[in-house]
Amino acid sequence: MSTRNDGSLGTLEVIDKDECFNLLSYQEIGRIAFHDDAKIVVFPVNYQLIGNAIVFLVGGGGQRDAAMRHKDATFEVDESDSNFQTGWSVMVFGKLRIYEELTDQDDMSRFTHRPWAEGVKQHALVIEPHAVTGRLISHGNPPDIPW
Repeated sequence: MSTRNDGSLGTLEVIDKDECFNLLSYQEIGRIAFHDDAKIVVFPVNYQLIGNAIVFLVGGGGQRDAAMRHKDATFEVDESDSNFQTGWSVMVFGKLRIYEELTDQDDMSRFTHRPWAEGVKQHALVIEPHAVTGRLISHGNPPDIPW
């Protein structure tokens, strides 16, 4: 295994909006963050990109309740290689809302990314982006990312 140990620092670059959505389309797991009462909460979710909207399935609880109140939310996805000290991060800012209620198993069949956690998922939630940012750190050679 090769590692980067020459002491050089990487270059931080801005990823444009189209490349951000391209990176989002290749991932399955991200983190959703929103303010819930007196604290900020962060949950890992597996998701599907539908157009430019991030959709994920949940049961009841905090995420659904926040969506019912149309809370501002941030969604983050990243990938890194600690051996080569490279990586990227994409953050999506938008309102969290209910995409649709799921009434039966046929409703879930439209979603390609299945929940990893057990339990009944009755709600599809969505973040419709109003802003997207991305950053890439590299050392001259682009990291192994699928764009």
